[in-house]
Amino acid sequence: MTVSFLQYTQRLLAAVFVLAVALAGTGCALADSSIFTSEARLVVPGENAPAAAQAAPAALPAQAAPSTPDAATGTATSTAPAAMPPVTSGGDGYRLGVGDKLGIVVLGEEDLSLQVLVNDQGAINYPFLGELKVAGLTIAQLRQQITTGLQPEYLLNPKVTVQVLEYRHFFVNGEVQKPGGFPWQPGMTVRKAASLAGGFSPRASRSRLFIIRDADPNRMPVQVDVDAPVAPGDIITIDQSFF
Repeated sequence: MTVSFLQYTQRLLAAVFVLAVALAGTGCALADSSIFTSEARLVVPGENAPAAAQAAPAALPAQAAPSTPDAATGTATSTAPAAMPPVTSGGDGYRLGVGDKLGIVVLGEEDLSLQVLVNDQGAINYPFLGELKVAGLTIAQLRQQITTGLQPEYLLNPKVTVQVLEYRHFFVNGEVQKPGGFPWQPGMTVRKAASLAGGFSPRASRSRLFIIRDADPNRMPVQVDVDAPVAPGDIITIDQSFF
């Protein structure tokens, strides 16, 4: 009887232990289910999806640097130096003028090949074509004028070449050793012009130098420095120094 009661007691304790374990497992499962339900919810598009991120604001357009208004006119001013007036070159852009000595050659036609000086009226006399106004023309324009004038009445396909044999003079006055006119050359400057005129006199100023541009219709003297370019027909005046 004692043995049977002991066995019964053991079995009862075992059952209680099994029941306690089962209850403990059920509680953990319920707790995990609660966590999953509250935190790891399924995201369904269109129902509980988070709002779309807002687009970044558009960049502001770059602003131009402010200009400095002129005190008198209120308009913007520029500190860039003014460009120098163009100077006639000895290339294809050279404009013919009074005093230029030209060489005209027509291939195979000696009677039409000659050397001629542009006269005071800015013209030349050419065989068959008579007087041609050439002042202000480029070499290419004069070549085309002669070619067009000769064909087809005189020549079917004339080969014309025109070149400047001697450029018209520029002039140097004032404090130089030998004032006068001199044939222009490409790259001429006031310094070179003074050298052609025998150099500066002992009393010559190196700062009071003036040019009357042949291309200036107003013929106004412009103060320049010794490295200023000189064009054909320009008149240079070198003043006396005060010291």
